[in-house]
Amino acid sequence: MKDDLVNPFWVTDRDLGTGPVRVLDSVEAQFWRKLVDKYLYPIDSDKTHEAKLVRDLKTLRNNAVFLFFMLNFLWLFIIFLLQIVQEQLKVGLMREIFKLIR
Repeated sequence: MKDDLVNPFWVTDRDLGTGPVRVLDSVEAQFWRKLVDKYLYPIDSDKTHEAKLVRDLKTLRNNAVFLFFMLNFLWLFIIFLLQIVQEQLKVGLMREIFKLIR
């Protein structure tokens, strides 16, 4: 059996040429073996967990879209109200500016 950490298969590839090859020392090879064994393993398929995850992601999507439209509606409502009271705001603002100038 060929050990990819000590003697990888690409070292003997003819298309890559015959450049210098640095082989991992035993401590580094052991580190990578432990890392692969600990973190890179196949995920066990759990249908109930996947179904719950799908349901939660759909709920998150729906809540985000609802929030987006509600904030959009609120923004439009505020702009509409400001357009309605635009003249009163201008008069009130001009009156305050004239008071500061005098």
